[in-house]
Amino acid sequence: MADRVRDAAAWGAVGGLTFLVLVQALELTGDPPLDTLGKFGLALAVAATTAAIAFLASPRLGRNESP
Repeated sequence: MADRVRDAAAWGAVGGLTFLVLVQALELTGDPPLDTLGKFGLALAVAATTAAIAFLASPRLGRNESP
């Protein structure tokens, strides 16, 4: 069970950091959509959603792996 949680947390971190990279790319175009607190709040929500989806999908995806 600990492996599932660790893997889901890693995917959550990847999702949250990817969101922050995309927001930074949007800011480089000259249109800052959010303040700093809003960015991190949305990144936290994306990370939590990604982690939850990864946790719930891991048993089903694990059965699809080749030996």
